[in-house]
Amino acid sequence: EEVHKFLPPFEPSFRLDVDKPWTLGPVGIPDIYAETRMAHNQALIESRKIIDRAWDELADVVGRRYRAVETFRADDADLVFFTMGGVTETCMTAVEELRKQGKKVGIVHLRLHRPFPYDDIRKALLGRKAVVCVDRALSTGFGGPMASEIKAALYGQKGAPPLVEFIAGLGGRDVKVSDFCDMYDAGAKVASGAPVPPYKLVGVRE
Repeated sequence: EEVHKFLPPFEPSFRLDVDKPWTLGPVGIPDIYAETRMAHNQALIESRKIIDRAWDELADVVGRRYRAVETFRADDADLVFFTMGGVTETCMTAVEELRKQGKKVGIVHLRLHRPFPYDDIRKALLGRKAVVCVDRALSTGFGGPMASEIKAALYGQKGAPPLVEFIAGLGGRDVKVSDFCDMYDAGAKVASGAPVPPYKLVGVRE
């Protein structure tokens, strides 16, 4: 009922109809393709203010407020995990355990991937001693795609922290609280001045 209060009636602009067949976007010819992509890109950039407004409206209805970048126990954290998606809840449990041990650790959680919230990410990460990025995908031969985007966001920024990269949960494999504690230990070494290690896959059988 709350969702129905928030969403308008479902009236799709385009329907598949066997009696009225048509094609959509099979090709973009050189004469228009670059301009089409530019318009697409600009529309996506401008969607941010609409997304924020929709989240505010949703909060008024259901009481749950979303933001492009959210934090957990991060106000005084020297080291933060950077997460996205379902592993964040397990990471929260790990952070609570580490907090009981006196570790200043928190989470920066990405909820909006596009348009990429550069300013929000910089505000959340700059000045930390280290960031442990937990990617859920492997860009073969390269590393974690999210880590590369964070590096781009922080490039040239004063106070940019070192980034310790992990790739976990590939194919839906469980990522345990103990895994996050191990990742924290690796990040803490970097925060204390150790060299940044290469990216590592978590829980891979050898």
